[in-house]
Amino acid sequence: MDYFIDTNVAIAYSFFLDKHHISASNFFSETNDDIYWSNNVFREYEDIYYEIFEAIEFFFDKVFLELLSSDEVFLNKYSFEKFVLINTKQSDLSIDKKLKLIDIFWEEILSGIFQEKMNFITYFENFSNEIPFEFIRNKNYLLEKINLYDCGLDNYKKYVDLLKLLLKSHVHKPDYKIILDAHDFARDTLAVFVTFDKKLFNAVKGIDKLNIDGYRLLN
Repeated sequence: MDYFIDTNVAIAYSFFLDKHHISASNFFSETNDDIYWSNNVFREYEDIYYEIFEAIEFFFDKVFLELLSSDEVFLNKYSFEKFVLINTKQSDLSIDKKLKLIDIFWEEILSGIFQEKMNFITYFENFSNEIPFEFIRNKNYLLEKINLYDCGLDNYKKYVDLLKLLLKSHVHKPDYKIILDAHDFARDTLAVFVTFDKKLFNAVKGIDKLNIDGYRLLN
């Protein structure tokens, strides 16, 4: 049995800020069978990965610069959280991810040794430099762990009738490309499609004409 993953599974593993990170980590650590993605999945993964990565780096840079220009003293996490959220409104990073980064940072300074402002700023700078390396390590792990099903980016064009069926089932681009890549992959092997997308899962699991042997919805 082989597994063919959706983009969201790889993204969830890459960023511990993702709400599905633990579930994705468990999937990769507990799966002994081969795991695949297609060119379309990989391209979408690269686009989303760098979008999130750059948003996190912009967020860190913005907070650091605001700390340097501020005289504010943070006596508790709430005061720091308020300061960060007010000053990072231009950041594309979602609020839940901002709050998670603040939580992690604040937990690491609870020892109380950062009473001096510059100590606080220096520690934040170190923190903001270290965190992105975790995301890079996770990505490198995936690049070694996942096999590429090298079917090109236009593989879906071979399956006009199935494409019409998917569109009728409200499966839209790029999801229909990914599903048809999985369908093509499953011609010669037993394959399970893995996703966090409940809507997509429900739309395709009942389509008998797809070669895919099974569907797994992670949560």
